[in-house]
Amino acid sequence: MTLTATTMGTALLSGCNSSSATAATASTPNSTAQLSDIFKSTDWVAQHASDANFVIIDSRPTAAYNAGHIPGAISIPRNQFYLPRKVIDSTTGIYKVDGNGNPIQIAYDIPTQAELVDILTRNGITPDTTVVAYDNDTSSYGGRVAWVLKTYGHTKAYVIDGGIDKWKDADIH
Repeated sequence: MTLTATTMGTALLSGCNSSSATAATASTPNSTAQLSDIFKSTDWVAQHASDANFVIIDSRPTAAYNAGHIPGAISIPRNQFYLPRKVIDSTTGIYKVDGNGNPIQIAYDIPTQAELVDILTRNGITPDTTVVAYDNDTSSYGGRVAWVLKTYGHTKAYVIDGGIDKWKDADIH
């Protein structure tokens, strides 16, 4: 049996309440959300790091990951969640171009459902996986990972409050 990206996407994301979710159809934010719905403390991460179906994602560049990361973390560099896209003119259906005839691009678009399914599948992440992402404390890329996952309905996606910088300061080894 051959699975297409759409079929796989439905299977992988259906448990996330998003069998046909796209960025445009994601549910509206819960106005009663708490910070703990998004951010998890370093203590919480340390307590759950050995749980089944728990993945810590280091979203820093590969070189930074290789120089040192939270134990057990996997590397999914931020460029996998920031993708350039050519802009299509909604009235003509063709790519918009600049003055030199080159296609205009949006530098930081989110992955499509098929692209996200590919990222998740390659890294063993399922709808039942709790995902906690991080970068350093001054970067928003860890939050971008969680936001992309939540955009497609993965409810168990979080960010480590303070990132790797706070992890190192907390000395949780």
